[in-house]
Amino acid sequence: AGEASDDPSLQRELATAYEKVGDVQGRTLRANMGDTSGAKESYRKALRIRETLVAANPKDASSRSDLADSYREFGRLLWTASDTAGGLENARKDVSLREALTAENPTNLQARFSLGVGHADVGEILLEQGVTTGATESLGRALAVFEALLAAEPANEKYRLAVPFVYGKSSEVLLWQG
Repeated sequence: AGEASDDPSLQRELATAYEKVGDVQGRTLRANMGDTSGAKESYRKALRIRETLVAANPKDASSRSDLADSYREFGRLLWTASDTAGGLENARKDVSLREALTAENPTNLQARFSLGVGHADVGEILLEQGVTTGATESLGRALAVFEALLAAEPANEKYRLAVPFVYGKSSEVLLWQG
């Protein structure tokens, strides 16, 4: 870390290394060692590096996308560790970056898909918190993204799975609302 401080490419590699360690320690929905506190610390280190890289070069889309990925994974870890407020904060940061990235490059389908995933995460966390109106809005945004992607590429398996997933989550919101 000390040697990489003045080299953005080494900083990116270091952040990726911290994330990989965090993944092994406790990544959500993946085989891991069950070390949630260790994973939190590793993800925090990666986030600090990625935030510094974006602050130094705010127009670098790749760095902002990497930062959004870091917010997503850290947010999911916090969420599954029962810190829904921290999970929601990070999910919203992910969405904010993704919205800017897709506005700058609307033809980037992967960026649009990631935006849809971010909206779905926000919707799921809000649903868990019982904030059904916000959950409905976020899931509606996710559904709009995924349906547009599916219309563009009807054979894409990711898009074909994302649409019914959001419908399922939306039905949970309706159940909560009675």
